[in-house]
Amino acid sequence: MNQNFFDMEVQGLLEQLDETDKKPMEMYMRMIGNPNKVKEFCQIFFRSVEENGSAFTICMKIIEKTRRKEFFPVLMEAVQKAVNPIQVQSIFKSCNALPDDMAIVKSFMKPFVEAMQNNMDTEVCYHGVCLMYRIVSKFPEIEEDLKSLQIYVNHERIQNISRRFDILDKWQTANHRGKNTPGYFMNENDFLEFALKFIRIK
Repeated sequence: MNQNFFDMEVQGLLEQLDETDKKPMEMYMRMIGNPNKVKEFCQIFFRSVEENGSAFTICMKIIEKTRRKEFFPVLMEAVQKAVNPIQVQSIFKSCNALPDDMAIVKSFMKPFVEAMQNNMDTEVCYHGVCLMYRIVSKFPEIEEDLKSLQIYVNHERIQNISRRFDILDKWQTANHRGKNTPGYFMNENDFLEFALKFIRIK
């Protein structure tokens, strides 16, 4: 891990945000005890995973908004300690910035897939596949590694994901796409075409 990043003051992390994001992030930091260093924030985050309380949600908002690649290993360590599917899907969604070093990403593929399989529900499956898409788009070489780590999903789960797309299709228009609209797959067929490279239906 990048020790310089973890030794950074939290204020330095927040200063990189625009003004509209900075104030709410400062408020969130106060809510979790105003950590001074990034490593102190990470300690609070890991503790929040174990405690499964409101601090977890706050930490996830901070990580997601800062979009720092250095948080990817932190998130992948945390997902191995997650206590429920809601935590897992939240962590997958917050992996919005991947490290430039492929070796780092590759080293976490097995725990990533295990967390997905062991906490499988509709949202975990969907956001796990979206994370796979982000990973493979940046590092095509990792596709074969992911294919070798087979994930099994039942028919009911696939049907639930299909309903997810159906609901979105009913209210969205060409000029209005809500925040929950799939950002990588425009429809169910696109999702399944990609997902079935890595998952097996049982």
